[in-house]
Amino acid sequence: MESNQRPKRARTAAATVASKAAAASKKSTAAASKKAKTSTKAAAAAAAATTARATAPKVKKTAAKPAAAAKPAAKPAAKKKGGPLEVGTEAPPFAVNDQDGAEVTLESFRGEKNVVVFFYPKDNTPGCTKEACKFRDLKDEYDRLDCEVLGVSADHEVSHGKFVAKYGLNFRLLADTYRSLIKSYGASKAGDKIQRSTVLVDKEGKVAAVWNPVSGAEQHPVRVLAKLKEIMM
Repeated sequence: MESNQRPKRARTAAATVASKAAAASKKSTAAASKKAKTSTKAAAAAAAATTARATAPKVKKTAAKPAAAAKPAAKPAAKKKGGPLEVGTEAPPFAVNDQDGAEVTLESFRGEKNVVVFFYPKDNTPGCTKEACKFRDLKDEYDRLDCEVLGVSADHEVSHGKFVAKYGLNFRLLADTYRSLIKSYGASKAGDKIQRSTVLVDKEGKVAAVWNPVSGAEQHPVRVLAKLKEIMM
């Protein structure tokens, strides 16, 4: 009886082993299939991403432009160098010798007198003589308005002295031989010539009126006097 049961147990054991082997094989196959599916999905996803990158429109990177610098405020127009003085501005200082060699400065009149500075081309010429003699004739009226009259040209002191003596001029003539005063007051013009012109400076050293150029030399001192009276009122 014992001998008959051994073959049966052997068959049963073999069947069990075979069953386990089959189950293991099935499990292994399922795992392999799942892994293959996962790999396939991953590959498909990677391929899709690659395609998307390849077909996506390229965006050109543009460097940001720096902000434009703010434009500085426009500067007020400056007075043309050598041009006429402007009313209300500070009259340029000067120190020039008169016909007697005495120095005359604008600063010496500050706070005390108005000053008429008239520029003329040359001593002993027709227009300049008429203008100078008219200032001479009106000198008392200028004095009553606390106003000093000064004539200016590029003639030297000796020439001025003769001009004063010849016509009995009762005011000083400044010998601006270097033309520094002539240029600073805008009385210089092309060809090294002098523009007949006049500047009225008030007691505070400010430019009160400008005539540049002067028209009608003989009657010009009358117009200057009228302007001075207007300012003094």
